[in-house]
Amino acid sequence: MSSKANNRETPNWIFVASVIFIGWNMTGAVFYLNEMFMGPEMFDTMNSAQQDFFSSRPAWVTASYATAVWVGIVGSFLLLLRKKWALPTFVMSLIGALLQISYNLFIGGGLEAFGLSALIVPSLVTIIGIIEVWVAKKASDEQWLS
Repeated sequence: MSSKANNRETPNWIFVASVIFIGWNMTGAVFYLNEMFMGPEMFDTMNSAQQDFFSSRPAWVTASYATAVWVGIVGSFLLLLRKKWALPTFVMSLIGALLQISYNLFIGGGLEAFGLSALIVPSLVTIIGIIEVWVAKKASDEQWLS
């Protein structure tokens, strides 16, 4: 199931990676939407540190989160379609994620509110974001994207 972009054979693993990235980023969208539409019943189950964490977060952090998620989805589909805009799109998504993670862990008190478990998802997000950028860069360098 190889395809051609710029007369270069595109390996099947690019398709597989794209589908995995779509699934990963869609999962991120579900987490984002759950957080944005969190009802009072969910909020009330949190301890005071967690409530303070969510209620005091600046708008730019939420915007960074939204950028990471929604731009990541776009980048995944661009990679699936073998478009060269996948690379800058994944870079923008990773920057959004790193801004949000930096605030949550080092400024906003996420570690204090959630403990060491607050490191698990941000670590995965960072690693997978770097992999997305690397795959798109590899595809661009190999001229598999048009």
